[in-house]
Amino acid sequence: MSLAAAKTACRKHAAAVLKRVPRTSLDEQARAVCEAVKRLPAFQHAQNVSIYLSMPTGELDTWALSRAALTLGKRLYVPRFSTLSAGASASENHKFTTDMQMLRVHDVQELDHGLTANKWGIAEPPPLRAGAAREDALLTGGAGLDLIIVPGMLFDTHGGRLGHGKGYYDRYIRRAHAFAQERKGRVPYIVAVALREQISDDPVPTGDTDEPIDALVTADHTWVFRGEEAQNAEENVGHAP
Repeated sequence: MSLAAAKTACRKHAAAVLKRVPRTSLDEQARAVCEAVKRLPAFQHAQNVSIYLSMPTGELDTWALSRAALTLGKRLYVPRFSTLSAGASASENHKFTTDMQMLRVHDVQELDHGLTANKWGIAEPPPLRAGAAREDALLTGGAGLDLIIVPGMLFDTHGGRLGHGKGYYDRYIRRAHAFAQERKGRVPYIVAVALREQISDDPVPTGDTDEPIDALVTADHTWVFRGEEAQNAEENVGHAP
């Protein structure tokens, strides 16, 4: 089986499993994951944090974690995948770009009430704020990222991640690494958050363009694969949900 076919089969299986996860379990796991991420030194020390905003269904909810980051005084950046053509209204279909941006959301009020959903149902910050270009982590006014919280379809316990197939995060991680290296700064720490049902006992299919993650957090365990945190943590560290 080709790599592409293996990835497609895994995504199809994962999607079917996720559809069967009860709402009560999704909520319980999201609360536990939020608390576990908040305990990570990488999160505690980070000032510039990127957190994906979860889709309405079938994905671990990250809104509480995003609110926590803002409440703790961190600069929060969330993805924007789409762009609107000149003169288009927010209610019209969005055109999707090849590469996403990470745009700053300034406070909880803006997070909860100032974003708009794209056609995937994912909330995004408007590209403008107060008539000017919104701060971009790697471009307009940004200073790079310390931590990136990434989504995915399926993960293994060796740092493998299978995304949704568009390559947005793999490309963005490479850009964020290049941004940091050009400025002689530290590259961002990459943490995946997942449901129990998204953990594979077998290695997930990955290729040369698939970026590994540094840590993986579920409701029951935190796996640390690389970076400074790995020096002070056992892999497969259990924590109470």
